[in-house]
Amino acid sequence: MASQWFERYLATPEVIARFTRHDTTAQPMPAALVERIERARNFAEGIRTMAMLQTSVLDLDLHTLPVPPDFGALERAIAAAVHAPPEVSAVGGAVQAGFLFGGENYAAQFYSYLWSDALAAEVYEAFLAGTGPYDRTVAERLRAHVLATGDSLPPADAYRRVLGKVPGIDALLRKRGMRAPGHGPGSRQAR
Repeated sequence: MASQWFERYLATPEVIARFTRHDTTAQPMPAALVERIERARNFAEGIRTMAMLQTSVLDLDLHTLPVPPDFGALERAIAAAVHAPPEVSAVGGAVQAGFLFGGENYAAQFYSYLWSDALAAEVYEAFLAGTGPYDRTVAERLRAHVLATGDSLPPADAYRRVLGKVPGIDALLRKRGMRAPGHGPGSRQAR
């Protein structure tokens, strides 16, 4: 979660102003370019999210099915189960996903990338609900209840203490430019 959460800070005005300088003139990145980058942030995000969801389900299925599956049939079944539109290309086959079995760092854990991104989006929105991305009160709650606790608390309890609620997917959907359930068309919260 931490690396995905820290990535959110790359687009804050403070980081952009400090680290995005022209190599010759040392001028800051023009505001118009920053705006263009921000507008393009979620280009094709639905396709990327759906492909990641399909890979996550494939990962879990390959590690829990009792017999080796027909990979093509499994991919088609997963695409149907997650309601993937035809524009979303197939997962790419288990032969291209060797990392799912390549070691203890990835085996049966690919789905955790989506969940980590959901947690990171929730935490970042908690900062934005305070005084902004660098809110000290939220930072202290995050440090005390998540970063400093290690594995001494169940993760859901730790995040509940930071967020004041059970983590969900709405913040992730907003981060990815998608409408969260219960929000009207075009409604988007600040990133």
